Amino acid sequence: MDLLEIKRKLESFLEEIERVKNNFFPSLRLIILSRRINFVKVRIELEEDILFDIYYNAENDRKDFAIIYKEKRILGYDNLGEWHKHPFENPNDHLKCEEPDIEEIFREIVDILGKLKKES
Repeated sequence: MDLLEIKRKLESFLEEIERVKNNFFPSLRLIILSRRINFVKVRIELEEDILFDIYYNAENDRKDFAIIYKEKRILGYDNLGEWHKHPFENPNDHLKCEEPDIEEIFREIVDILGKLKKES
C-alpha cells in the first residue's frame, strides 16, 4: 500500500468518526492525541471521568475503541488477532464478534452513560 492510499484511509476513518460523533455528541470535540503517517489516536471527552479513545492504523487496519471511566476500560472493541468485544458487564472478557459499526459503538456509549448516571 502506498502512502497516498494510507493517507486516504486515515482521512476517511477520521471523517466517519467526526460525522457520527456530531450525530450523537455535537457539542463535544474530537481531540487528536497522536498522529503519524499511518496511524491516529483520538479522544472524545464524554464527561469529566469518561473518555472514548479510538486508535486506527491505516496500514494494517488495526482498530481499537475503548470507553474509559475513572482510568479503567469499561467497554472496548478491537481487532488484535480477531475482532472481539470487552463487554460493559465484564470488560476483561474477550467475546468474539464481527467488526462493529461506528454508530453501534456510539449507541452503546449513550446506553452506558445512562447506566452510569443511574448508579451515581
